[in-house]
Order: sequence, then structure tokens, then C-alpha cells
Amino acid sequence: MLIIADIIPKELQRIIEFLNEQMTPAEILGLEIKQFIGQENIKTLVPRVIGQTTAADNTKGINKGKETNWTEQTFFEELLTQRGQGEANVVMKIFDWLKPQMTRFWYGAGKRGSMIPVLNFFGTDHYPFLIWTTGSIEIYFQHQKQKPPFNNEQKRIELLNRLNNINSVNIPQDKISARPNIPINSLLDDNEFKKFVETFEWFFYEIKNLTQSK
Repeated sequence: MLIIADIIPKELQRIIEFLNEQMTPAEILGLEIKQFIGQENIKTLVPRVIGQTTAADNTKGINKGKETNWTEQTFFEELLTQRGQGEANVVMKIFDWLKPQMTRFWYGAGKRGSMIPVLNFFGTDHYPFLIWTTGSIEIYFQHQKQKPPFNNEQKRIELLNRLNNINSVNIPQDKISARPNIPINSLLDDNEFKKFVETFEWFFYEIKNLTQSK
């Protein structure tokens, strides 16, 4: 079942996510299609899929069966195949920006390709987000809440508010202990990509500033 609208309210989003996590093998998703008008009245339609949570995938067994051990090469090849050049370019820009700063990149195993940048600072691993080859970035509030400084709820709310400044991103506040998704295609615009980078530059600064002040 697919619910399509130009705006999907937070209440309906939570209902869709809940139902999709409970239903198997059936699937219920929301498709929010926002229209943006830029210079010279150029119109752009930005879709956002709602309901594809990790819990829903586990319920439906999406990651079951023969597993693939992903690598940098196979991850980007699959991302290009599934999502096209535009979104692959966005993720490559994220990768190039993070590579000098991260301790390592972790690639998962399963039917969907996944990549997690890992910052190890003074012996503690920090995970900002996970990128899926299916076209979404999963924000790791669930892991962040276990480690300073983001074990402070107000810090996670600030992170959420910064992310919500990106056009077409609208993460409910009750997700600050979960793993909500934002679409990669919300970062196709250079200004929106800059907001994402600035958000996580702040995220890493907060981690390093806390550790260095001890």
C-alpha cells in the first residue's frame, strides 16, 4: 500500500512507520512529494519515502538469505546502479569530505549495501550515521545517546533541529533515541548539502571539544 501526498504530517508518518514494522509480508509506505520553485521559476519535485525503517526491514526479512560482504568498491557500484549518478555523487562528496577525518569506514553484510563512518576519539567509537545503497541516510541517535556529549537529550534535539533545517527533512522529536532516515536526494542541492556538512562538522566538534576539555 502506498500513500502519496505533497505533505505527510508527523502523526501520519508515525502511523505508517508503526504499521510497516508490524505487517509482514505486506508493506505500507508513504511517498511525500514536495515541489520547490527556484530561480527562473524552475520547478523541482523532491520525493521522500516514509516507512522504510530498520525494524520494518527486520520484520520482513529483507536482510535474510545469502549475504554480501560489502566493500568500498561494491558499495558505490551498487549505489550507482540503484540510485543513479546524482545520488552516487552526493555520497561520494560525503565520503571525500569525511575520509581525512574518520578513523575508518565500516561496510556491512546483507542484501542492502551499507556504510558507516567511524570516528574513534580517545578510545571511543562514534557513529554519526549509516548510508544505505537504497537511497537513505540513517541518523544514529540510538547509538549517540549512549555516549557523551550526545547522551544529553538537549544535544540530540539540537542535532535534530539542525537536520530539520534541510529542505524536505522533517524528523519528529520523538525519534531522538531511534534511527530515523533522511533521503539522499534531499542533498542534491548544493545549499542543502552544505547544511548537512555543517551539521556534522558541529557534531564532530562537540565530541572533540568535550574530550579535549577533560
